[in-house]
Amino acid sequence: MELLSDRNTTTETCLRSDNLLQYLLTDVWETEYDAHVSKLPLMSGGPWLLAIIIAFYFYFSTNLGPTLMKSRKAYDLRSVIRVYDD
Repeated sequence: MELLSDRNTTTETCLRSDNLLQYLLTDVWETEYDAHVSKLPLMSGGPWLLAIIIAFYFYFSTNLGPTLMKSRKAYDLRSVIRVYDD
């Protein structure tokens, strides 16, 4: 019962606080986490590392990648695709 009451207290405190955004971005990752998940790569410390990786991937695939490949010839991947399909 103690865990349930602690969780309710945390939720009530969050709902009463003026800075709900602060709670959602940082505090929730420290109070409402699973110990097994925190040991996985990219999961400890909140969503920031994963968000940075996703943002870089988006930037690379929409801006940087096309800019780098603008003056280059397309790769010939026929043999790679044939090996993959078999």
